[in-house]
Amino acid sequence: MAALPRVGGGEIVRLAFEGQSTDLAPAAQRSLQPIIQRLNADPDMRIVVRGFAGAQGDSPGAARRIGLNRATAVRGALVQAGIAAARIVIQAPPTPEGDPAPDRVEIELP
Repeated sequence: MAALPRVGGGEIVRLAFEGQSTDLAPAAQRSLQPIIQRLNADPDMRIVVRGFAGAQGDSPGAARRIGLNRATAVRGALVQAGIAAARIVIQAPPTPEGDPAPDRVEIELP
């Protein structure tokens, strides 16, 4: 089996989410189409999906859970389109303090 290409230093695609929502908006679903095409064209490509969320009161854990649920929703849409889940790494890093657009998912492509 061929080694998967290293992920890092690539293009970042951002998908916006509203408030505490973890649902993929229709515009975000459309934004996934070129990514799906690239993944289908290169079966060895893997991606990283990072979910972020704005502060949820005094609970940074709640924000990270929302971020993780957003990343999982994006992975679910990609899997539904036929992309193997093993090619998609999901992460929910802490949202940087003062981030002007914290409610998002970032997809890192090699």
